[in-house]
Amino acid sequence: MSRAVSVGQTVDGLRVGVSITSSRWPDPRKTVQITVGKLVAYGGVWDADSRTKAEATLAAILSDQPDALAYLTRALEEVPL
Repeated sequence: MSRAVSVGQTVDGLRVGVSITSSRWPDPRKTVQITVGKLVAYGGVWDADSRTKAEATLAAILSDQPDALAYLTRALEEVPL
């Protein structure tokens, strides 16, 4: 069984999305994925290091969109490690 949370913003016609997926069996772990349209910009196992890398990826993608950056960064910070 797995659970997922996903949020996104449309920027210049493309959806920038953040998703966190949590699996319980057979390997209990969380993964994070940042997408731009259908392109995966970042993916990794959810931990403190990947949170920092995900935030840096979002900052690079959304450097000229401070509101969208703040929204998606807050979403990342709400998910427990």
